[in-house]
Amino acid sequence: MCGIAGIIDIENIENFSFKNQILIKIINHQKNRGPDSSSIWSSEDEKFFIGFNWLAIQDNQDIANQPFFSENKQHALLFNGEIFNFKELKEKYYRNHIFKTSSDTEVLFLLLRDYGETIISELEGFFSIGFFDLKNNNFFLARDRFGIKPLYYLIQNRVLYFSSTFKELNQICFNNKFDLTSEVSFYLFGSIYGSKTTNKKIKQLEPGNIFRNNNREIKIYSYYSLVNKLYEDQYNSTSIEEIVDHLRYVVKKYSVSQADWSLMLSSGIDSNILKNLLNSETTTFTLLFNDRKIYSEKSLIKKTKNNIFFEVNCENEKKNIFNKYLNSMEQPTIDGFNTYLITYLIKRHNINNKVCLSGLGLDELLGGYKYKKKILISKFIFNFNKIFNNNFLNKYIKNMDPKKYLNNFDKDANFQNYLLFRLITPFEYLSKDYNFNELHQAYEELFTIMHDKINEIKVINNNNEFIFDLLNFEFYLKDQLLKDGDNMSMDNSIELRFPFLEHNFVEKIFKFRKFNKIDKKNLAAHFIKDKLILNKKKTGFSFPIPISINKNIPKYFNYQIEILSNFKKNIGI
Repeated sequence: MCGIAGIIDIENIENFSFKNQILIKIINHQKNRGPDSSSIWSSEDEKFFIGFNWLAIQDNQDIANQPFFSENKQHALLFNGEIFNFKELKEKYYRNHIFKTSSDTEVLFLLLRDYGETIISELEGFFSIGFFDLKNNNFFLARDRFGIKPLYYLIQNRVLYFSSTFKELNQICFNNKFDLTSEVSFYLFGSIYGSKTTNKKIKQLEPGNIFRNNNREIKIYSYYSLVNKLYEDQYNSTSIEEIVDHLRYVVKKYSVSQADWSLMLSSGIDSNILKNLLNSETTTFTLLFNDRKIYSEKSLIKKTKNNIFFEVNCENEKKNIFNKYLNSMEQPTIDGFNTYLITYLIKRHNINNKVCLSGLGLDELLGGYKYKKKILISKFIFNFNKIFNNNFLNKYIKNMDPKKYLNNFDKDANFQNYLLFRLITPFEYLSKDYNFNELHQAYEELFTIMHDKINEIKVINNNNEFIFDLLNFEFYLKDQLLKDGDNMSMDNSIELRFPFLEHNFVEKIFKFRKFNKIDKKNLAAHFIKDKLILNKKKTGFSFPIPISINKNIPKYFNYQIEILSNFKKNIGI
């Protein structure tokens, strides 16, 4: 929806000119996130500097713009995202109140002013929020449950800087040395996990967390955890009928917008479920790759009234757009080019579209990656090497090589198998170019962060597939797919919405899976009648990125080197 940024200097350490210039730079940097309007504001005592980039979706009146203030200027709100149940909350808490706007922003402001951060648990949607008590010098920042909307922060010289983007924060940091653990994370798994960024001092507020400053005491705490929620409700299940009905409700909610909206459509099950739940007049966008037939979607996509095909020549188009994609990265990743490409083409063709629905998330909820077979393969590889230390097998599986480090680090088979499944570049390739002791310390730090999660998950369910899907949800989905989806689409001024990731729907799916078996086809059969779509082999909404043909080099290694080299150049390293 937007971009938010701020500088909180309660002790007035930095001067007005410095803070004002920094905020202007941040707002200018993230202008693509909100091209409709940009604004900055500072309090008279120069303790609060806040800014906003506006992508008007729910209410385009100037009065709905941000920062949003109380009439006495005692409270202020910055809000990036959508609250889909704001009308229900409006009816519940403010039935007799006279509102000035029709936006979710005004409703959210009143809720946070009157009930504080505890009301966040009632919000349905995705968001990053900054709410400020300007009179008492207190404030809090909050991020949605699954991290759909980003929020970075830096505490330096007792001053807090926060932003929807990373790069300008990195520029003002006294020490912007590249974080080795993050670099290791990128090479091993293709993205950066948890609260870490490529700068040790700059953090991401983690999904489902609140950063609270009260009387100069800082507290960061979790208001939501999917794992904890499933544990609390571990003896409660739900029915497939309830899941189907709830998905209908969610898609109806997510397709409400005063701005033009559309659907990203492939020939896969995920987006076709959404297509069948939406109005037949819905505009859809599909990518076609002319020079690689294996990626063609056209043969399986039925003609729809408002379908727009973007036909891409893989070589020529990639050369023209790929550098833009690299330069748009707020954090290094091997993913996201598919999202960047289609949103870039929508923007380039001057299509007046601010919102796109996406089928992202269903694979992570319902094992769309065929884990059962891969779990068995991973177990076989791990156990075979452990017992026989077979050199031929080690060479054959060099791209997953567990013996180098996993044996000595952890005894949990589920965790080891998940890491094997997700591993992109083996440790041995990094040890050639980095100090071994520093590298070892970095991956131990990374794996310790990751391992804490599996201990929580095992309390809920010991089923391997269930654990794999929850791990995939917690790491791959949150830390890569959602982060990249927002970064790449908002760089082209388009908001992505993910109906399959509405938190109540996610909880219902995992609750059902604790006691029942279900896959994507089972769910899709309630919405899709076309057997060609239902039985189509999974290919994903993807772009054919370059891979190495040298069997002695991991297939994405050179691609990763190119990405990281360009990212370091962009941030001045």
